[in-house]
Amino acid sequence: MSRLHRWSVVVAALVLSLTACERRPANVFPETAALEWETARNSGDADAMAALHTENAQVLPPNAPVVEGRAAIRTYFRNLFEQRAAPAAFDVREIIVFGNFAYRQGIYSVTLADGNTEYGKFIQLWKRDNGGWRIHRQMWSRNGLPLAPASDISP
Repeated sequence: MSRLHRWSVVVAALVLSLTACERRPANVFPETAALEWETARNSGDADAMAALHTENAQVLPPNAPVVEGRAAIRTYFRNLFEQRAAPAAFDVREIIVFGNFAYRQGIYSVTLADGNTEYGKFIQLWKRDNGGWRIHRQMWSRNGLPLAPASDISP
């Protein structure tokens, strides 16, 4: 075997071994991040909720202005939990991971203080941030009353 051929084999083996050792982030959303969020939400922990958002996150609550930034998000959730702290059940319908972002969409239900159950839907955009996943954008809305059939609507 010629000296040049041996060096080519050694260089090729070195390149392949270094490529195999390269660590790339998995293109999978860790459900533990979502469970942390659900736990913080259901325990009424506004500080933990804020910590699970990026520094420049935006929360788009129903019938309210956009809440921007971690400090404002903490205040928003603290006020929300003081008004209605009932735990919610979440049913995730879709998760799509694309690079450093993950889209998470689903439905929720929460039993209100008056005994009625509120049903709704949510969308979250998670962002890989300092080695972990945090919510970057979030919105939800409750379902309205079902529409009446067209024949029941008066002109």
